[in-house]
Amino acid sequence: MEFFISPSLKSRNRADVLVLPFWKSEKHAQPAFDKKVSGKNLAEPLATHDFLGNEGDIMLLYESGQPEKRLVLLGLGVQSEITVEKLRRAYGNISKMCHKKK
Repeated sequence: MEFFISPSLKSRNRADVLVLPFWKSEKHAQPAFDKKVSGKNLAEPLATHDFLGNEGDIMLLYESGQPEKRLVLLGLGVQSEITVEKLRRAYGNISKMCHKKK
């Protein structure tokens, strides 16, 4: 399994899954990435508050029209409370999920 980190969605490599991190805010999840990703399946969990960006939240979506077949929404919690350890755990959980899904 290979992982790529890209500072911009335009410069990303094609992958099996795209991980989209979110911060938790008072009203709804806030993207922690370039907001140019769109998709009908991405909007629904955010609009219905099914995904709030809480620390450890993971939601897998299947999306057509994107280079990747799967989108993963990753909750990082409150931005002011983020630590390296919290990031390590969050992305470690994504790695485990990817292994299970093959």
